[in-house]
Amino acid sequence: MTAMTESLWAPGAAAVARATGQRVRILAYHGVNDAVAFARQMTIVREHFSPIGAAAAVAAFNQGPPLPDRAVWVTFDDGLPSVVEQGLPVLRELGLFATLFVCPGLIDSGEPNWWDVVDTALEHGLALPTDIPRAGSATASLKAVPDLQRREVVSMLALALRERGFAVPTHQLNMRDLDEWTDAGNDLGNHSWDHACLDRCAPDEQRRQVLAADVWLRRVRPSAPRVFAYPNGNSTPAVEQVLSESGYELALRFDHRLASLDQHRYRISRLRVSSAASEARFAAILSGAHGVGYRLKRRLAPRGLVDTALRAPESSVDTYNRDVYEQSEIVEQFVQDEGLTPPEQALFDTYVRDGVAVLDLGVGGGRTVAHLSARAGRYVGIDYSAAMVDACRAKHPSADIRLMDASDLHAFDDAAFDIAVFSYNGLDYLHPETKRRQCIDELARVTRDGAIVILSSHNAHALVRPRPQIASRSRALAIQAYGAVRLARFALPSRAFWRGEGYLRDSATPHVNFATTPARMAKEFGPRGFRLVATFGARYPAPIAPWEEPWYYYAFERSAREPIVSAPSSAPGVASGST
Repeated sequence: MTAMTESLWAPGAAAVARATGQRVRILAYHGVNDAVAFARQMTIVREHFSPIGAAAAVAAFNQGPPLPDRAVWVTFDDGLPSVVEQGLPVLRELGLFATLFVCPGLIDSGEPNWWDVVDTALEHGLALPTDIPRAGSATASLKAVPDLQRREVVSMLALALRERGFAVPTHQLNMRDLDEWTDAGNDLGNHSWDHACLDRCAPDEQRRQVLAADVWLRRVRPSAPRVFAYPNGNSTPAVEQVLSESGYELALRFDHRLASLDQHRYRISRLRVSSAASEARFAAILSGAHGVGYRLKRRLAPRGLVDTALRAPESSVDTYNRDVYEQSEIVEQFVQDEGLTPPEQALFDTYVRDGVAVLDLGVGGGRTVAHLSARAGRYVGIDYSAAMVDACRAKHPSADIRLMDASDLHAFDDAAFDIAVFSYNGLDYLHPETKRRQCIDELARVTRDGAIVILSSHNAHALVRPRPQIASRSRALAIQAYGAVRLARFALPSRAFWRGEGYLRDSATPHVNFATTPARMAKEFGPRGFRLVATFGARYPAPIAPWEEPWYYYAFERSAREPIVSAPSSAPGVASGST
């Protein structure tokens, strides 16, 4: 033990580590590029923590024997050869064990990892096609597009490299490596068939990726634990469903958080760590303080949160937003929320007729369920947060509530619904824009001609919060002024404010959301067969004030053939087809 290592634990890191002793530290590495630094990290684990393996973790997360304080589970993603070549000797010498999550489609394949193809192409002056939206690095940009498109671009770049005579690293693990790894007492886990971006795959492909790897693992390592690590850390309802059907016991994310035993078993947190991290940084990561500081830094920067999330190859804004909706305190707020807003009440009274088929997207804690299901001949509510779905089912046990992503409605037939509702600006929390567009495309598919889609969306030009309704006028003005300053701090530096659409950091919540304007919404929905027939301000029944509305409420008609009355004639503040 070096003097540096000893100093890390007195008093700071050791105190924090003790305070979080009941939390589980699941370390998520990729390769081992610095064996010396990795040995120092593992020495800290052995001497100051309680190393565990996959079996102990699986048992504890499934209400088995408790784990020791400061439990640490070491994991590696992607199945990189350096883990066996440089990492295994360190683990063997220190008497530690780890789990290696592999992609069977790459083992013994002689094929390069797709991100290596991209990096090599950039090094030799090639570039991504111009139709790929930039989302930070080239690799991060490709992770944000549909998986088939990513594969096409990577194949094109690989072909261009071969034509120019440039080589791409193709070193992959082979079966001898895996034998050496497991013979030393280490485990293997499922990391998909060939490292697809699962949240950008069609549901059938998501299933195939999980099941193909599972069949291979069961054949070559029947005793391997039933554990899964999401490529890029992004979980989806479809993957969770197939994991449940296949008997998987745990699935791990890549969200840089300490894990706790009360987490959903298919959304277990891990701490991101590099084998080259300094001892001080490694100690901060193990204590949990590094992850807290990382998230705090993201939240404090008005634009930095979006930019950081887009640049980070392990994360996405969509996953971050979904994590927020899994938090127990957020779920409880949504469960307690009751009643409709005045614009919603006016829109529902106008368009939701008795006996219609209603799809309620982003149902949350069930605020709209009773209002819509009472009028509907058929009612289905969906949400992509498992915690929200569980809470909503408990609140409305007779309602049809399903775990489903709004951008993937394959479970529903074409033209199945007369009404679709996406309340509380739910569309705005889908990321990236391709996923938002997929949702609108799906709405066009599952709604009938003449159907109405009712939703709300943040106002990109909002600069003034509504004045609070309190007795003291001076205090109300002060609160409004403070809110305006805070709102301007987030809005004015953003591209969304100046362009009239785009993602920005929500000034009032820990989300990243899309914001737009009525004119932009009409242009976004129009090519997909929708006509804007009603626009309400959030302050309804007050007249619309573009700089004061935090969001707008909209009604769109699908393939309109006859004029539709946009709102009751007595309803002020409603602009039919307003842009």
